[in-house]
Amino acid sequence: SSQTKIRASLGSGFKSPSLYQLYAPGTVFGPIGNVNLRPERSQGWDAGVEQSLFNGKIRAAVTYFHNDFEDLIDFSTSAGYINIGKAETKGVEVEFEMKPSATLVLSLVYSRLEARDKTHDTRLLRRPENALSARLAFSFFLNWTAAVSFDHVGRREDMNYSTWPALSVTLPAYSLLSAVVSFEAGRNLQPFIRLDNILNARYVQVYGYGSPGFSIQGGVRLSL
Repeated sequence: SSQTKIRASLGSGFKSPSLYQLYAPGTVFGPIGNVNLRPERSQGWDAGVEQSLFNGKIRAAVTYFHNDFEDLIDFSTSAGYINIGKAETKGVEVEFEMKPSATLVLSLVYSRLEARDKTHDTRLLRRPENALSARLAFSFFLNWTAAVSFDHVGRREDMNYSTWPALSVTLPAYSLLSAVVSFEAGRNLQPFIRLDNILNARYVQVYGYGSPGFSIQGGVRLSL
């Protein structure tokens, strides 16, 4: 009767190296591919609690997660792609969802992450400590649905491989605003228009590589 849910999970997995990571030819700056790469292996668990209020109109959840990795694949300027002996990621994810009406849904997700290379006691590259996502979705005119989303990604550590030796850099935080409008044209047919990076924000996910600005995409989603 309290509508409280307690949940937990435990799992393991592996990830094989890509063809590029195995066989990419080296350059004048050093090797890239490494045919001796081993698959990544991981073990992880999470536990959390979820609470619903007002007959499901409000839902909140908190989850703690922890993952241990062996042979994590990373990149080194001197050796190309390599395996890191041991790595760890852990953190907390907080979710909040509110449904003021049958046609309106507001959801928020915040993540706090700690990701470290346990072999060298350094932070893993490109993993933000803080990330926040917000989404507002609403239905109108029976078959129309629109959604606006806001995503904020905090600062991340990366490497500038254009110098020798490579230098550590901090990628700045960035925020993106996007939207999508779709129409239920039939039972399995849904035309849509999506607007990405509406504010044309300048941001970097990997140091030295650009990211797309404002764009509009349209298409049809067919479910079989």
